[in-house]
Amino acid sequence: MEREQNIFQIVGYQNSGKTTWIEYLLEYASSHGKMVGTVKHHGHGGRPLIGDEGKDTERYRKKGAYAATVEGGNTAVITINGQCCLEDVLKLYQLLPLDLILIEGYKKASFPKAVIIHREEDKNLLELENVQAIITPFPQQFNRIPAFHVEDKESMAEWLWNYFSL
Repeated sequence: MEREQNIFQIVGYQNSGKTTWIEYLLEYASSHGKMVGTVKHHGHGGRPLIGDEGKDTERYRKKGAYAATVEGGNTAVITINGQCCLEDVLKLYQLLPLDLILIEGYKKASFPKAVIIHREEDKNLLELENVQAIITPFPQQFNRIPAFHVEDKESMAEWLWNYFSL
């Protein structure tokens, strides 16, 4: 039985601070006893680094394993060696006891999202689907939807928790 997933995206251009925001939201969630999963889009072209060189999981992948998992010490690392998309990862996350899934990137996905706007030319991000909040150094310029100052991470986190009633 599938359950409703609370999913929120943080999107912006390269080096806009997406990872820093995700890190803060993870710390905030942890301090409030919430379980959060993350998905990051590898938007730099090519395959992301896997980090299992010389390990059995590398050998399994090279011999054709579609998925290889190593588990131990309360940690499991799963490598999928084939066609995998955001929807596939979210299906896998259905199995986990998550309160929230934070997605970094995937601008075109339709989940609720916050856009990071640092410059005038970044404002085109407001045209993306399902923009629910803005993170910016000039929040006073926006009044249609909630806008948070780039330095006011706590207010944004509180807003997000209220958004999902966490």
